[in-house]
Amino acid sequence: MIDDPIKPDEADKSAVIRDGVNSRFSNTVPSRLFNPESDCIIIVQQRTHDDDLSGFLINKMNDGREKREVLSMPAIAERDETFETRYGTIERKQ
Repeated sequence: MIDDPIKPDEADKSAVIRDGVNSRFSNTVPSRLFNPESDCIIIVQQRTHDDDLSGFLINKMNDGREKREVLSMPAIAERDETFETRYGTIERKQ
C-alpha cells in the first residue's frame, strides 16, 4: 500500500519530483510482489496532477503497456455505491 507518494504542492510544481516518484515506483514496487498475477498494489492519494503516480499508471494502462484494475473513490461518497473487485465487494454509503 502506498499512501500519498508525493506532496500536492510538489506534484503541481515539479516535473522532476513527479518523474522521480513514477520512476521509483516502476523500478521498485512491482518487483517486490510475491505473486504479480494475484497480488495487488493500493495507492491512496489525492489527485493533484495529470502525471502524478495514479495518472502515470492510468496512462500506462490506457496505452496498453500495463494491465491494471482502477478503483477510484472520492474521499466523500457522492452517492451509495457498490464496487465489485476480484478481492470482494466494497459498499459505500453517501
